[in-house]
Amino acid sequence: MSAFMVTTDTIDLIVQAAYKYKVVSKRQRTLFGQALWQANQQSLSERYADEIEPTYLSASTAYPAFTPFPRKFKREAVSGAIACFEYQSCEAAGWPTSEAKRLLDIVAEKNALSAGYEPTTEWTPTLTPEGAIVTADEERCDDTGRTYTEAVQQGEYTILATAATVMRLATRAAAVSTEQVHNFWNIKPEQRCADSEEYDASVMVRPIEIIRAERAVERERIMAERVAYAAIEAAAASDDADEEEWDDGDDDLT
Repeated sequence: MSAFMVTTDTIDLIVQAAYKYKVVSKRQRTLFGQALWQANQQSLSERYADEIEPTYLSASTAYPAFTPFPRKFKREAVSGAIACFEYQSCEAAGWPTSEAKRLLDIVAEKNALSAGYEPTTEWTPTLTPEGAIVTADEERCDDTGRTYTEAVQQGEYTILATAATVMRLATRAAAVSTEQVHNFWNIKPEQRCADSEEYDASVMVRPIEIIRAERAVERERIMAERVAYAAIEAAAASDDADEEEWDDGDDDLT
């Protein structure tokens, strides 16, 4: 695979998500970003050790401080930024067991759960040596408040795919279907601009002022439709009242 250094904007987005989901503290934000940058650089150095002369830049120089985004971020962008970063950092020695990887996994999972995704699980019942399902009597309560005993199967749920994995696959499928490449986000500086109108490409949600203005216009449209519909119904009711009552004799042709 080819590898590159992700932008500091990508690291900023990941760090901001980590802070939002309380994975790191305010004081730890820059340190976490530097740890991510160092892992990315180490991965590149090991990936191209036989091809290019490795150049080392201290994390404190390359990522001197965390720079927050001016607005709320899109959860899909965070998922994509993490996917992009992991793809560029997976060849670093010790990365799978590193503290930075552990924290990154927590951020990805909390971000996916916040977006409404759930892990895929499978129920595995506990079996006796003979192969029968183990049950245990548990007290239940019906709608009337009466308690009763019920034999409940024993077992456990096994996680087949984390919520983060489910979200990544879903966003990747959506990106393919819409011919976009938003499943992997290497964030560019213009994508964090507070005044940007390119909302589809931006990592941030639209300003709340714009959202409120759009909702106000939509409410006005709905109210105008209701008023117009009420006027039509009133006119129809008036026409019905003006009609003469039908006489069965009017049908008599003799």
